[in-house]
Amino acid sequence: MRTILGVSDNYHFDPQKINDQFSEKVYDLFLERIDRGQRWLTQEDIKKLNAFKYELDDEALTGNFDFLDL
Repeated sequence: MRTILGVSDNYHFDPQKINDQFSEKVYDLFLERIDRGQRWLTQEDIKKLNAFKYELDDEALTGNFDFLDL
C-alpha cells in the first residue's frame, strides 16, 4: 500500500491528498464497483462498511487492512 501511495504521490499527473475526502471517494467507488446493482451487499453489510468511510486514508497510511478484511 505504501508503494502504491508513494508512486501515486510522486509520479501521478494529478496526485491526490490522502485525507478524509480521498477516503470518501475511494469508499464510494469501491461500493459502486463491487455491488453496482445493489444485489449482493445487505443493509447490515453496508452498515458495517460505513464505519470505514472516512478511515480508508488512515488505513492506507498505516498499512492496516481491516476494511478489506471485512
